[in-house]
Amino acid sequence: MSETARKTPMRKSPLWRGPLALSALLAWGALGALGTPGCTAPDIQPDTMPDSAQRQERFDAVSAALQHLETEGLDEVLSRLSHADFRVRRAALLRLPLLAQSDDQKNTATPAVIALLGTEEHTRVRTAAVRSLRTLAAPAADVALIDALCDRAYNARLYAWKSLLGRLNTATSPLLDALKDGAEGADRDCPSDGHRPQHTLAAEVRRFFEESGARPVPFLGQALEAQDTAGKILAFQLLAALPSEDAQSQLPRVFDHLHADEPALRLAALEALRGIGDVHPDVMPLLVHLGADDDAEMAEAAAKSIAHIHKHHAARPEPPKPQTPPSRGLIQPTPPAPKAP
Repeated sequence: MSETARKTPMRKSPLWRGPLALSALLAWGALGALGTPGCTAPDIQPDTMPDSAQRQERFDAVSAALQHLETEGLDEVLSRLSHADFRVRRAALLRLPLLAQSDDQKNTATPAVIALLGTEEHTRVRTAAVRSLRTLAAPAADVALIDALCDRAYNARLYAWKSLLGRLNTATSPLLDALKDGAEGADRDCPSDGHRPQHTLAAEVRRFFEESGARPVPFLGQALEAQDTAGKILAFQLLAALPSEDAQSQLPRVFDHLHADEPALRLAALEALRGIGDVHPDVMPLLVHLGADDDAEMAEAAAKSIAHIHKHHAARPEPPKPQTPPSRGLIQPTPPAPKAP
C-alpha cells in the first residue's frame, strides 16, 4: 500500500461516495419496508403532533396562569391545583403557604393539598405538595406528612422528614400512633432508596426517631404524660434506642413509671433505664433494689439490665490519661514561698 493510501481515511474513500453508498441506502430502505421480525415501528400520526401554533398557544396559556398567580387570592390559587399543566400546579402549591396565614385559611387549604397527593403523578408536584404541608394545619397535615415518608418521590420523602422535625410538637403523637399494633397503613411498603431494602411505614417511622438525635427527646417525654399505656410503652422503647447522652434528661419520668400499676409499663420503663445506662448515680442502686422485687419478671429484667450496663461499661474505651512530659534530667525550679504579710 502506498504512502498516500495509508494516509487516506476510510470515510474519505471514493467507495463511500459512490455506488457502495447508494447500495447501502437501498438495502437499509428495503429492511425498513419489510420490517424487522419482533420489532414494531411506532405509529406516529401527523395529526397528533402539536404544530408550532399549538405549542405557542400552550406556552402562552401557562405563562399567563403563572403570571396571574402572583395577584390571585387563596380560592383562585386553590383552583389552580387542578390545572392541566404540572408547572401551574407546582407553582400554586408553593404559593399556598404565603396566602394561608390564618387558621381558617390553613384548614381550607390542607384538605385540597392532601387530595392532590392522592392523585398526582408528577414527582415535582408531589414534592411541592409535601413542602406546602409543612406550614398547614395540624393534625391532618401531620398524618399526611407521615404517609409521605414512604412517598414514591425521593424529594417528597426528604421534605416529609424535614417537615416532621419542625413539627414535633404536634407530630409526635400521630407518629407514635403509626407505630401501634394495627395502625392503619403501618404495614404499607416503602420504596427502596438504594441504601435500604424494602421496608414498611412503621419501620420508617422508627428510623425517623432513632436517627433524629436529641430533637425528639423532649416530645417523647411529653408523650409519657399524655399518651395511653401503648403510647407510653412505645415512647420508652424509642428512648432506649437513643444515645444515653440524649435520653438521660428523661430519667425522672423513667423513675416515676418503675412503680406503675401496669406490669407492661414497668417493664418498658426498665428497658429504657437499661438503654440509658449508668449515666446517673442512682441508676445502679435502683436496679439492684429491683433485682429483689416480688415480681419475678421484673427482678429478672433488672438482673439483665445490670449485666447489660456492666458489659457496656467494660466495652467503653477509657479516657486517655494525661501524660507528664519528662524532665530530661533537668532540675525543676521550686516555686518561691509566699511572703509573710
